[in-house]
This record gives sequence, structure tokens and C-alpha cells, in this order.
Amino acid sequence: MGTKEKVCNFWNDLEESRSVEITKSVIRHLHEAIPQATAVEVACEADDKRGCDFWVTLYSGRKLAVDAKIRSTDCRKYGNNDICLEVWSDIDGKRIGWTLDRSKITDYVCWYWSSTDRFAIFPFLPLQAVFKVCGPQWLNQYGRQRQQNRGYVSESVFVPIVTIHDALNQYYMSELQAEKEKLYPDRN
Repeated sequence: MGTKEKVCNFWNDLEESRSVEITKSVIRHLHEAIPQATAVEVACEADDKRGCDFWVTLYSGRKLAVDAKIRSTDCRKYGNNDICLEVWSDIDGKRIGWTLDRSKITDYVCWYWSSTDRFAIFPFLPLQAVFKVCGPQWLNQYGRQRQQNRGYVSESVFVPIVTIHDALNQYYMSELQAEKEKLYPDRN
């Protein structure tokens, strides 16, 4: 697969994602997805830049950082059921995408499609581990998508949700052991 390019307006998407209606919907979904949640709060801008859009407080008092990916149109409208995994946040600036960024404070990543009120959530560290192993194959299989933003270009891959679920199961059931050993030879 090659590289496809589309023009995005990050600032319009960001503004829409911060609307009161969408925020309430995401909070409702987070309460449903995380049964131990006692409170969900919108994170401050500084935490947003570090990978946290919402703080979820658990019964124990522990807080989970959730990064929310808001999309107005459900990808199923186009016959897809995939999620966007960012490889490069800024290609020219060589800024790594959130999927591989080890400095993020994220515990969970959620996707919300406002047109259908659909929601998906994945634990971040396992998703990151699986992407490190499977990412090259996914980029080859599904292709790279470049998004032209204001002043920079980002690059992502859209991976079917079922493929990510399968990869997580294989990874944590040691079925991807050979691939993990190549990535982490010092851990064997």
C-alpha cells in the first residue's frame, strides 16, 4: 500500500471535540467502560499536551489518564471499522506520533464517533507494545495516511479494530514471542 494524503483542519476538529455535548457523551461512555469510576473530569491544557484529555477517578482514589480521539463521522459510514494510530505527529519536525510516544502519561485511549454515539477504548501501554511489534506489518498492509494540517504534516495508519483486538490477544498470550524477542533481545 502507498501513502494517501488528505487535508485536515486540526483546529476545527479540536474545537468540535471540546463541545459541551460531546464532552458529556464521552464522560458518560467512560463511566460505562470503567465500572470503578466515581468521577470523570476534563483535563487541563497542559495535561492534554501530555496525552490526557480526561481524568477518571476510581473508588480507590487512583486517577487514570484517558486520551480521547473524537471523530464527527463514524468510519462505518464508509464500510470501515478501524481506528487511527498516529505514527508521526509532525513528519518534517520528526515528532513521533502519540501511538509510539513513550513520554505520554496516557493509561487509556478512547475513540468517540459523535455521528453515531459509538465508543471504543483500549489500554494505552498494551496498545503501544502491540504497535511496536505489529506496526511495520500494519503500515505495509493498510498503508500510510498523511494529514495536511496548518503548518505540518502528520502520518497515521488506520487499523481495523478486530485486528488490534487479535494482536493484543496474541501478544499477551505469548503468540508473538519471536517478534518480541527480536525487539527486546536483552530481556531473554
